[in-house]
Amino acid sequence: MQLLSDTDGLVRIGMAVGTWGERWDTDMHGDGGIGNAAAHLLTGIVRQGYRITSMTLGAVVNGSLYLETRDCDQCETAPGTVDNSATLNWSILRGGEHAVLPTAYASHVDGVQAVSVTSRLPLEGPFQLALGAENTVAASSPVQYVWNGWNWDQTILQASAAVELSNVVLSVQVAPVPEPSSYAMVLAGLGVAGWMVRRRRI
Repeated sequence: MQLLSDTDGLVRIGMAVGTWGERWDTDMHGDGGIGNAAAHLLTGIVRQGYRITSMTLGAVVNGSLYLETRDCDQCETAPGTVDNSATLNWSILRGGEHAVLPTAYASHVDGVQAVSVTSRLPLEGPFQLALGAENTVAASSPVQYVWNGWNWDQTILQASAAVELSNVVLSVQVAPVPEPSSYAMVLAGLGVAGWMVRRRRI
């Protein structure tokens, strides 16, 4: 982990999630796919007098998808397929309770795509953050059939898929918890406002 910034109650932490990029090339491996996953458990304590009001988990997904094509006369092609995906999942453990948070997910990525997900579950005191990440890729080759005048010649074309999950950042928004006297002032103000509204209706 690396502290990236700490400004006005917003803390940004760079996370090393432990996954690695994946690639599947049918020229080398034939049709198929592969994936990897990693899991981490982080422990944190929110200092007394403060509360986490929201957390955002974000990352960058870099992917590529390729299906070879060839122009030809009197030919037919059985299409191939390529796909990739990257997933970030997380959950909160506190006081014996387990809260599963929304998942950040991207699939069929050809280029660079940012993903993020936000939890507004308030947190005070000790807690644990379970973080998981997963990359998957798959590819199958197109097959081209060319008529040579007597029969069909078969050519297996190339297909490849790749994906990498990087720049995982956890952004934590922290705010002070009002003192009991502050709550009393807020409630008193609401009472006065209610009384003034009732007075207007008389």
